[in-house]
Amino acid sequence: MNTLKNKTCSKCEKGKMKRTIVNYRIQNIDLGRFPAFVCDHCGEEWFDEETSKKIESLEKKNNLWNTDGFGILKGKRLKPFVRDHGCLDREL
Repeated sequence: MNTLKNKTCSKCEKGKMKRTIVNYRIQNIDLGRFPAFVCDHCGEEWFDEETSKKIESLEKKNNLWNTDGFGILKGKRLKPFVRDHGCLDREL
């Protein structure tokens, strides 16, 4: 994971990537603290493959895998939401 240290951020192309520990949250659920590289300009976070797999495993364990990362339901999680909340597809 040290390959990103002091590299220019590929998102904003202004900041430098710094190694740190970050809190990872999805749908207001804290999944824990993980090592990451974070841009000192825009805050973009990058995780190595091993950390990404740990996060993915926790998301699946907590039934958070079928979201887009912003808490937007998709796939098989959408139908139960529509059923339980009485929404019409056009209201979503």
